[in-house]
Amino acid sequence: MHDFCFTIPYGLILIVGGLVGYAKKGSVTSLGGGAGAGLLLILAGFLSLKAFEKRKNSYLALILETVLMNEQHSPGCNFATWCWRMPH
Repeated sequence: MHDFCFTIPYGLILIVGGLVGYAKKGSVTSLGGGAGAGLLLILAGFLSLKAFEKRKNSYLALILETVLMNEQHSPGCNFATWCWRMPH
């Protein structure tokens, strides 16, 4: 299977989860996190699908998917905290 077979449906699930969290509890964080990550995953899946149709790879989609999955599944050690700790 190709990555877009999972990223697009998972992005939709995240968007729905964010909307449900917002509707039930009024959580703007849930809305922003779910809808934001979901939209970015759908974008990555779309980029990957279009690259697949041209028989090429989409490295932007690959990087976006990797960063987003790290954000979703690694609490306490994610891309945002890593970037924050970088010396400026």
